Amino acid sequence: ATSSSSSFAAPAARLWVHISELADERVERADERVAPGDAARCRVLGLNRLDGVVIASMRPSVLEQEILGYEDLEAGMIVKGTVTRFDSYGAMIQLCPGVQGLCPLLHLSDASPDAAAGGSGPSAPSASSALHLKKLRKRFSAGRRVKCRVLSVHPRRRRLILTAKRALVKSALPSVSAYEGLRPGEIVSGFVSSIRGFGVIVEFYNQVHGVLHVSKLRLGANEKLADMYHKGQVVKVSVLSVDPEKKKLQLALAIHAASQRQQLRLKALRTCFPIGTSVDGVVIGYREKPQAKEEAEAAGAPAKQYEILLRLVAKAAAKGGEEDEKKGAAAEEEE
Repeated sequence: ATSSSSSFAAPAARLWVHISELADERVERADERVAPGDAARCRVLGLNRLDGVVIASMRPSVLEQEILGYEDLEAGMIVKGTVTRFDSYGAMIQLCPGVQGLCPLLHLSDASPDAAAGGSGPSAPSASSALHLKKLRKRFSAGRRVKCRVLSVHPRRRRLILTAKRALVKSALPSVSAYEGLRPGEIVSGFVSSIRGFGVIVEFYNQVHGVLHVSKLRLGANEKLADMYHKGQVVKVSVLSVDPEKKKLQLALAIHAASQRQQLRLKALRTCFPIGTSVDGVVIGYREKPQAKEEAEAAGAPAKQYEILLRLVAKAAAKGGEEDEKKGAAAEEEE
């Protein structure tokens, strides 16, 4: 066999294909599947250093798979695998022969096991927790195919940690796996890794983490962090500031950040368009008012009311609005 994936001339070598690697289905006799002189396509699985033999596979499923080793994995990547074992610490999931990872108990579902153990009374939490574990055992029983994301991977140590939290697996937001590249105002998803007196520690992929300070959470007078958040909870946050060199990341809840931006925009509009101000503009279109349309249809009246869309001619007003928005954005970054 000769290598076709590299530019240098690989020496001819013999590859060992076990009978179990000839096909995806069970093969009783190798001579019924292949014969000397047949052309065959294989995929290298490893090297037996003791015997000096290259181990390969001819199974179609192996030839088609994208992942062959830990080096092919990246933090945040979506992968599919087969559950091989479920224990009290989580589920072992095999992505391909020779590559398997641990999905910790905390990452088997969106709800943490501790949070799922609700209720009152001394026996209620343990009973609820047992029910939660029973559901997880069924969902992650041996042989089940599951979809996960790579939380972290260390190829040299052959260490792989996965998450099966649906809120993370199905998230369309960018996957944060490094401090570099993050921008203030960017919306991302993470999970609560710990709760401290000063706030909540939110962790992302590749062990990147940030601080959601208590002052940004807008808690009520009688509300406590432990009552509002739990370990493993998936949260959507906005980046306030990031320092890649010091690995410091300040966060705010995305819903609060969006509310603050909306308030700044309204402030800019009030500044540019005080009540009673005369403005010049050009009509660019119109649209029917939804409420008026519904009322007209309900009354059987043909009358229609429209909202007129204008583009202002007065550049000064537009410029003033942009300056106010920039000031507001600068103030938000300083916070």
